Amino acid sequence: VAGLCLRLGSAGDGGVSSLAAAQELRDALVDFSKKKQLAAGAVDSDPRQTYTVAWSDAYDGKYSFFIGSGCERVLSQPDSLVTLPSLSVTMPYFKRLLGNHGVVVHAIKRGEYKSAAEPLTESAPTKAARTQTHGLLTSLFDQIEPAVLESRLAARETRPGRFGRWRARRRLTSLLSSGTLTAAEALDERLLDGLAYEDELATYFSSNYSTQKRYSLAKYARALAITKARATA
Repeated sequence: VAGLCLRLGSAGDGGVSSLAAAQELRDALVDFSKKKQLAAGAVDSDPRQTYTVAWSDAYDGKYSFFIGSGCERVLSQPDSLVTLPSLSVTMPYFKRLLGNHGVVVHAIKRGEYKSAAEPLTESAPTKAARTQTHGLLTSLFDQIEPAVLESRLAARETRPGRFGRWRARRRLTSLLSSGTLTAAEALDERLLDGLAYEDELATYFSSNYSTQKRYSLAKYARALAITKARATA
């Protein structure tokens, strides 16, 4: 396998509906790159060679850019949007609705932060529930931000000092707060490595990998299964 191209369509995250699944897929991409780099180092290949590329016509899914940033190069279609990863929680509260039908829910809490029954007993989140939810989201986001930062710094092929890394993290935090960027803005901020239309990908890969052969992951998996079956027959 000379390289891997991950295509993330604008319809979403490719079936990835949870942060855990997104992290697992991203980790697999990073692991693939590291193994290819080790193999290349053993045969004195060009150290600048890249082995994983993400492309999307628009990174507008909740986790699409986070997953794509696991690749060594991140490309996007010109004139598209890049939605940066974020987390949120929506919790409906039913006390007023139940009250309109004469229903009152009584619940006993063992402690201040035992808020499981609050959607039925409150009209809005309590301070304790807000603190608890904020802590959870912060903990999860603290797994996303450093991963994106490290991969994008690695793509720049530079080793910033402590101050440079601090500045880069502050800038990334600011960009993540903004939510959505145009592809041109993301390129200027070096969150993207290039802009290309889908029909230009073939030229990009042939120039980077010196091959015109392309296979879908499904076709590759079938061929691999057949090869293994023949080997054990």
